[in-house]
Amino acid sequence: MLEEEVYMKLPPGLKSVERSNKVCKFNRSLYGLKQSPRVWFERFTKVILKNGYKQSLTDHTLFIKVTSTNKKAILIVYVDDIILTGDDEEEISNLKKLLNREFKIKDLGKLRYFLGMEVPADTPMEANLRFNKEDGSLVDREKFQRLVGKLIYLSLTRPDIDFPVNVISQHMTNPNEEHIAVANRILKYLKRTPGHGLMFKKTQDRTVKIFTDSSWAGDLTEEYHFEVLCDNQSAILIAKNPVQHDRTKHVEIDRHFIVDQVNKRTATLSYIPTNCRHSH
Repeated sequence: MLEEEVYMKLPPGLKSVERSNKVCKFNRSLYGLKQSPRVWFERFTKVILKNGYKQSLTDHTLFIKVTSTNKKAILIVYVDDIILTGDDEEEISNLKKLLNREFKIKDLGKLRYFLGMEVPADTPMEANLRFNKEDGSLVDREKFQRLVGKLIYLSLTRPDIDFPVNVISQHMTNPNEEHIAVANRILKYLKRTPGHGLMFKKTQDRTVKIFTDSSWAGDLTEEYHFEVLCDNQSAILIAKNPVQHDRTKHVEIDRHFIVDQVNKRTATLSYIPTNCRHSH
């Protein structure tokens, strides 16, 4: 509510009161008034404080809520732009519902720009990212390939980008806007973390440590097919036979994997004579 008395001239069209000295008095705040931002923020503050948040003494636009488990939900507001952060996911979700119920806000997703400033990426790629084959229009293939080639070279000393670079390098033939967006995110991440990378320290430890990563059905846009060459026709018949009997009970789980792939038509079994095999 307005603390001051605010009046306005009569709008055009009120013929019954034209050329009179009458004016309109505001009962509530209206968008465009000088008092509107203050009135809106006062109401906003009351709603937030009522739900357990504390207002910062050094910045009155900052509100913090700490739970009994020491988890935090942090809110900062500039006019009608709001940033939410913290490690209390449940409270942040409840806060979004509260704000939408009280003020009809729009959730714009993860923070990318704020007050004209670009927010750098914390990770080189979004977690659990899945490309959709039909999303996005095609982009310049040569430009994309040159960019990915440079990232592959850089990943030799920046293993933290190795996996996302491997993901986008699988789309070199027909890159689209979604793929170039991921590549640009990797660049933003690199710009934010110039001090990261491999560093070899002098040590007496001679142990070789190897790490590997695997992806099972990580790409929804591709279907892979492989061919297995076998010099044993009985093994091929067993793999193609859906009936199991006593003579095949000893076969390990690898056989069941091959049978499953053959049934799905992602694998083909081909006979090759022993004398045609090249053993090393």
